[in-house]
Amino acid sequence: MIGQDLLIPTLTLMRSASTGLSLDFTTGSYRSGGVDLGSLAGVPGWSFNRTGVGTSSSLAGVWASFSTGTPRITDRGLLLEASARTNKLTVYSANPPDLSGMTKSGDAAATLTRVSDAAALAAAGLSGLASVGQVWKLDNSGGASTANVTAAGGVGNTNPHSLSAWVRGTGSSVRVRLSSVNSTVFAPGGGYAWITTPNVTPTNAGDQWSIWCAAGSVAWFILPGLEEAATVSSPIVTAGAAATRGAESASVTVPVGCTRWTATWGSGATSSGSGLTAGAAFDLVSARPWIGMGNELKTLELLP
Repeated sequence: MIGQDLLIPTLTLMRSASTGLSLDFTTGSYRSGGVDLGSLAGVPGWSFNRTGVGTSSSLAGVWASFSTGTPRITDRGLLLEASARTNKLTVYSANPPDLSGMTKSGDAAATLTRVSDAAALAAAGLSGLASVGQVWKLDNSGGASTANVTAAGGVGNTNPHSLSAWVRGTGSSVRVRLSSVNSTVFAPGGGYAWITTPNVTPTNAGDQWSIWCAAGSVAWFILPGLEEAATVSSPIVTAGAAATRGAESASVTVPVGCTRWTATWGSGATSSGSGLTAGAAFDLVSARPWIGMGNELKTLELLP
């Protein structure tokens, strides 16, 4: 009798592991009924859509681009963003061929140049996006007053916008801001950091993305972004025109016998639910908590 009692929970665990649908986006393991499906293409009812190129980073901070219709899966998990976003800038944000679209103002002693910075870009994990290794450099080390650079492609209205850029530098004062709205000062370091300025209300429809250097400061910058939203999303690369990353949709078919689900996402968060219907689509995006950078979906199980 003792042997039979011990066998019952063991059999229960074996049944749980061999039934249902198990998706591990961090390792690329996808199983149904205990059978290895090989890839997402083998997952029953798997559907994914996104227009436009998307970007995402690995746990090591290495950024990569994903073509239209390709899920953004890294060892962080599956990155999903539910809303379409547009980077309104009309410059070549990742691989500038020259200074086109960038205009320097302020201290006349300051200089704006395009320079090679491949080693620093690689150290920051940005080579997969800024593959040419060229960046802009605003040098105000010899200036007596503030200098700034504006990027072509204005806000176009006075709705809230969010700005971003990867910046490194020297000196004590750099800002990524709208041309007519001030922002928080940061002291740049020797390595690239992603500087974000969210939820800024433009003074007028002609406001532009800009970077400002106080006298004595120098900034190397790349991947500027200007989005009409209260938050900053994942980087959207532009190539001489505004670019849009479409809203993402993703779903799988609920297997026969499965009535509940459990998921892990972000930095160890878990979610679960019940009431699933066999044959119905399980939506991975709508009203889910694992939306946006830092909230990547790691695992999803549909269970009896």
